[in-house]
Amino acid sequence: MKHPGCLASIAVVVLLLLAFIGLQAPIEALFFMVTGWAFFLGRVAPDLSVSWPGVATAIAALAVFVVGLHLFAKWWVAAVRGSAEEHRSEWQWRWTVMATAAVVLSFVAGISVVGATHQLVWMATSEQPLAENSWKHLYWRIQSKENLKTIGLALHSYHDEHQRFPAGGTFDRLGRPLFGWQTALLPYVDQAELYERINLEVPWDAPENAEALATIVPAYTDSRMKPEQQLDSSGMALSRYAGNGLVLNAGPGLRLTSIKDGTSNTFLAGDVNAHFKPWGHPVNWRDPALGINHSPDGFGGPWEGGAHLLFADGAVRFVSENIDQQTLNALATPDGGEPVGDF
Repeated sequence: MKHPGCLASIAVVVLLLLAFIGLQAPIEALFFMVTGWAFFLGRVAPDLSVSWPGVATAIAALAVFVVGLHLFAKWWVAAVRGSAEEHRSEWQWRWTVMATAAVVLSFVAGISVVGATHQLVWMATSEQPLAENSWKHLYWRIQSKENLKTIGLALHSYHDEHQRFPAGGTFDRLGRPLFGWQTALLPYVDQAELYERINLEVPWDAPENAEALATIVPAYTDSRMKPEQQLDSSGMALSRYAGNGLVLNAGPGLRLTSIKDGTSNTFLAGDVNAHFKPWGHPVNWRDPALGINHSPDGFGGPWEGGAHLLFADGAVRFVSENIDQQTLNALATPDGGEPVGDF
């Protein structure tokens, strides 16, 4: 049998290799599984209050239990040995303390097992949004981040080939809307065959494109949504990501050299949590001025606290919904020259 230390070393090496190739999800999941309790205590501790009468009652009850256990144990040992007077002092206080500790730990362990079992069953079967850092909630967060990383890589691959990012939306010479930026990225998110099925010369919602546009693209959605929730009323497959309206818009595709504010200070796209649009929609972008989690038409995550934003350098960051609006506006402009503070 291999030494536990060897197995631990192998596990660490595997996790590091996964991180080096960009698969950070296992490390993030392990981190929150180990430290999640600390984050939970940090959130709830400020709201806790101490009931001193209750504490006093608990201490008194514990003291009565300890004294009673000690006297009973001394009597029982003496009775078993047949001479109460001779052996009454053989039972030691430290044994009583140890026995009390064992009883208390058993009691706490029992409550913990029941609570953990109940919580696991609830997390596995609940259709409601789960508490922060629960495994299902964490999985959705990680999946959203990985999807945006995939979209970011696709945007840069598109840029490498065309020397610019795709336009947020394309229009024909009569001004009729054709397709959106996520359609242009299909060949770069492992959907080249789907891209070939689309007639780009006619509007996105033309009958001949209906079958292709009804295809659910994994990089544009998540497992939180049931299949029927991933289609709109006309059968078009939805996306839960939208572009930054100041970058991916109706204008010509932006070049990296045009992002004067810096690629790490300009975001391209992000999470949305309401009013989803099909991935083929030619106007699938949001106004950053609406904030994060403040409007169904703005950016927002399907969880409290903020949303993931994809930056022009390919990084995905979780940005708080309480970010200063001036800072968010600065992050949304590619060449505004505004100072960007902490976020």
